[in-house]
Amino acid sequence: MASIRAIANELNHLAQSHRIGGLQQIRGTVGPVFRVNSNTTQQRWACHWGGRKELQFNIGIDDSSWLRYGIAFSFEQSRNYQASELIEILRPRVMRFNRYARDNSRVFRDMEDLWAYDTREGAMLGQTKPGPIPMNWISEHVFIFAGSYEPIRRINFKKVLGNFDELLPLYQYVMECR
Repeated sequence: MASIRAIANELNHLAQSHRIGGLQQIRGTVGPVFRVNSNTTQQRWACHWGGRKELQFNIGIDDSSWLRYGIAFSFEQSRNYQASELIEILRPRVMRFNRYARDNSRVFRDMEDLWAYDTREGAMLGQTKPGPIPMNWISEHVFIFAGSYEPIRRINFKKVLGNFDELLPLYQYVMECR
């Protein structure tokens, strides 16, 4: 099975020929999309460098046989952020996400899922088709994900990066960096 670091490295390598490869320049920093030697890459998931306080581009290995990829908001406490602080930072961004989702539903045409997971309780809060995020999902220790899945044994990296390219305008709108 491929490790999340190996997957992130391959995405970084191939991203150079995609718009998503310019994400860090859009953010005002320089470097690869996924920093494999940082706290944004864990054993089973990774988000773009700087993603904790942002709408994040996120990849993860689910049940050892699927790569999930898409966008996410994490309200999980970390050594750098209290969960309540993340709610304060991210709530306005979720509201912008929802505005964009209502006005541009086509952005979700290639996505399979929108769900919220309570990391403290170890349980799903809800699951639906991709679209606006229910505001009652914004809570401490919750991870919200919208995206798709690829079999881990035959990941179509160009498809993953193509979907990230399509999500870049949503990211820019949510983060107000147009």
